[in-house]
Amino acid sequence: GAPKQWTCALNGANVELQGVAPVCLPGVCIYNIPVAVEYTHGCVGKTNSETCVVACAEKYMGQATTLTCMSNLELRGTLPTCVFYTTTTTYSTTTTTKTTTSSTVTTSTTSTSSASTTTS
Repeated sequence: GAPKQWTCALNGANVELQGVAPVCLPGVCIYNIPVAVEYTHGCVGKTNSETCVVACAEKYMGQATTLTCMSNLELRGTLPTCVFYTTTTTYSTTTTTKTTTSSTVTTSTTSTSSASTTTS
């Protein structure tokens, strides 16, 4: 908060400070906030002694770490090592064709008749 002025005053036989007490607010950490694209975090707005987790963003792999907001308004700790990765998806299609061949067998039967004539 804003600075306040106090004065020494004599109150009977006692000396005392008189004035409005200052309102002290914790400072917000503004130094060493991770800004690289490989990080995701909730470090904005952290104040003295508060912590935040820094993780690897989407498409990056690595172990998350914790940073601590110090009284000098800096975040302290080790950032994670985030490695970019890509994935390749391969699709294959298999087509199966079934061919059926049918044949028709026709059987013909031919009858032969013979006639004999006997004359006496």
